[in-house]
Amino acid sequence: MTITLSLPESPRILIINVARFGDTLLMTPAIAALRERWPQADITVLAHPKRMEVLFQNPDIDRVAGITKHSAVWFGWFGKGYDVALVYGRDWPLLRYAHRVARQVVAYYEPGIPALSRLQVVARPALQIPAAEEFALPLKPLGVLPTHWSLVYRVTDAETQVARQWLEQQGIVNSSLVVGFQLQSFPSKSYRDWPPEYFNELALRLLTYDSAVKILLLGGPESRELAEGLANALGERVIATAGCFAMRENAAILAQLALYVGVDTGPTHLAGALGIPMVGLYHCYHRGCYLAPRQHPRLTVIEHPLSDAERTREASMGDISVQQVWEAVQHHLELARYQQKEVVLS
Repeated sequence: MTITLSLPESPRILIINVARFGDTLLMTPAIAALRERWPQADITVLAHPKRMEVLFQNPDIDRVAGITKHSAVWFGWFGKGYDVALVYGRDWPLLRYAHRVARQVVAYYEPGIPALSRLQVVARPALQIPAAEEFALPLKPLGVLPTHWSLVYRVTDAETQVARQWLEQQGIVNSSLVVGFQLQSFPSKSYRDWPPEYFNELALRLLTYDSAVKILLLGGPESRELAEGLANALGERVIATAGCFAMRENAAILAQLALYVGVDTGPTHLAGALGIPMVGLYHCYHRGCYLAPRQHPRLTVIEHPLSDAERTREASMGDISVQQVWEAVQHHLELARYQQKEVVLS
């Protein structure tokens, strides 16, 4: 049974979510809902030290700091400074830390968690629901529901200036149509990756389609070799950026794209938060209807064709054809070119 918790009108709220970039971003609609309900709240988010920068500059958060299940053991032994703590994940040390520092704690129910005083547990949904909605479930005991589901990320003016300077150094100007390819997910979920030869074919079609097109091959260090190989084969209008930039630098470059084409991974959530035109490719085991950015103005979701009854991790993303992706890409680029002409005429 869910009991509605009582908070003061200016509560101190702690949120703990030690996760990857994508799952950290998926929490931002819930944080926005807390800010909307309590405009004067003091909101602190503890995230993974290597992921917390994705929350920097978020207008709904007062402070961001790092924590891990190992460091949590040593913190929080000197009083309860928070009115409520919301804990995501399954790590017992994080839950114990929250219990030490907050008067009330909300967390997902997990089998085997010992009973704690002042702990309100929230059941995970029996059936799959959109990921952002699942991240909002711990708000139910507070009587809060998000009014929008768009992800939140902010690029600073300084970051934008650096990104534009770098693009100019690559010969990319205002008349360029810059398209980004997110080539891979992370290694443990490589079955979500679209075949490199398909990206190669899509790039060839783009380069033939419009001489103003420039392509950035995005990704982390694990994608650098693949990106450099494709860039060398495709020529000077294709630039490998995989593994070349830190997360916030990469985000500032993403914000300058005319179009993003990517598989399901953290930077795809980031592109969704930036609101840039997108084509997202989703494996049947991780459907776009649950994971794609919501309330996005310019998004095409392309799902693997297998039904839920047939789905398997072994299903090949090669079952999504180049032609299907090309049609979506062409549609977005025609809109982008039309908007460019409108800007020139105005």
